[in-house]
Amino acid sequence: QLLLDNGADILAGGPFTMDALVWSAALGHTDTVEFLLERGVNAAGKRGQTALMMALRNSHAQIISLLRQAGAGEAV
Repeated sequence: QLLLDNGADILAGGPFTMDALVWSAALGHTDTVEFLLERGVNAAGKRGQTALMMALRNSHAQIISLLRQAGAGEAV
């Protein structure tokens, strides 16, 4: 929240064009995934690695459920 309050771009991409939602899903950071979804980050993702793909790959069941509830599909 501190970063957003100071102007950080919630949709900024990092290495390999993966954004905060994708990284958080890949690493199993459920609280961060919830935070990002609550702030309006699109769960459906974009081309390339999606948050749902990364959560599935790493067997993060709670994150998979959150993403599907937020509209993430199996493939983008």
